[in-house]
Amino acid sequence: MSCIFCCRDKYEVYLFINQFGYNICNNCIVFFYKILRKNLDFRNNSVMRLLNRLQKLKPINIKRYLDDYVVGQHEAKKILSVSMYMHYKRIINNLLLKTKVSIEKSNVILIGPTGTGKTYMLKTISNLFKVPFVIVNATSFTESGYVGEDVENILCKLYQNSGYNLKLTEIGIVFIDEIDKICKKNGSDIISKDISGEGVQQSLLKMLEGSIVEITVINTKKFMRREIVKVNTENILFIVGGAFVNLSNSIYNRLNKTQIGYNLMNDKYKKKNMYKYITHKDLISYGFIPEFIGRLPIIANTNPLNIKNLKNIILRVKNSILIQYKRIFDMENKRFYMSTRSIEYIVKKSIKLGIGARSLKNIFSKVFKNIIYNINTINKVIFLNKKFVKSQLNSIY
Repeated sequence: MSCIFCCRDKYEVYLFINQFGYNICNNCIVFFYKILRKNLDFRNNSVMRLLNRLQKLKPINIKRYLDDYVVGQHEAKKILSVSMYMHYKRIINNLLLKTKVSIEKSNVILIGPTGTGKTYMLKTISNLFKVPFVIVNATSFTESGYVGEDVENILCKLYQNSGYNLKLTEIGIVFIDEIDKICKKNGSDIISKDISGEGVQQSLLKMLEGSIVEITVINTKKFMRREIVKVNTENILFIVGGAFVNLSNSIYNRLNKTQIGYNLMNDKYKKKNMYKYITHKDLISYGFIPEFIGRLPIIANTNPLNIKNLKNIILRVKNSILIQYKRIFDMENKRFYMSTRSIEYIVKKSIKLGIGARSLKNIFSKVFKNIIYNINTINKVIFLNKKFVKSQLNSIY
């Protein structure tokens, strides 16, 4: 009789345990127990270390960090900074301090036109907080009985992004984009995505509120083994976002009816920023069930980007599209310069496309396509003027 691991016989060890026909000695049991205990302690301590670090973050510091990467949207950045601060203070209070005062969770709804930085803001925040973060598209989910993903897949992706660490998963962030596409059909002039939209909202209710959700995942760290995990969503922050097309018209009509003696049609600035007047009632009228909207108490909105905003996105922010292209040229020991007029021309083209900052990446790819294709033969230093940029874009836009 000998140990299957260390090969010691019965005279060299104190005890043998037989399991499934194999003998394991007491020395090996203690050895593996220490490894398991160390691993479990590390997983729990990783959460404690994270929460201790997050205690030092203040809303003003979060906002300043966002300012380095996101142009404009100051009010939205303030709301998100405060919401993130409050959320993790809530977790610290409820999990670490365990005081008698229980702070309730406040999920967020982020509204604004496409290309105004909604997703990018949240990616930037997740980089600062270093918590598990996942982005999902609401249009991919359907209620039970329809072809499509179940809402539980949201937590599967979050669990995978956390490195299969359940404790970290349960303090992560979920961003559900294009939430406006799952509004239910009603008698208004707003048309929803499909008939199962209300069912998806119903499916999300318990998850948003905080409940135990059972998920089935394939753990790549455990030899692709399928496992069932129970995730507590009580401390997961849910942020939903969307463009909410035509909602601004509904808000405008509502305000026009309620503001006696004051016509908003004469105020062009306010007409362009209707989202700042949004209420939960507007969202219910848009096609969301009251129970769903009730679980999203915080509303933030982003505004359309103007010429100045887009110019700053190119020239001022960290990791801008211009800096990324310069880095590619640096790796080839080459440089390029762009004139102010060429940048202004790109910005004007972007404004005409009407999809915000998202258009910049496509425009820059068109401008640099031929240059990068011939990167091995071009001069060490090149200068791009408006005439060149115009020649690359006029045939396309």
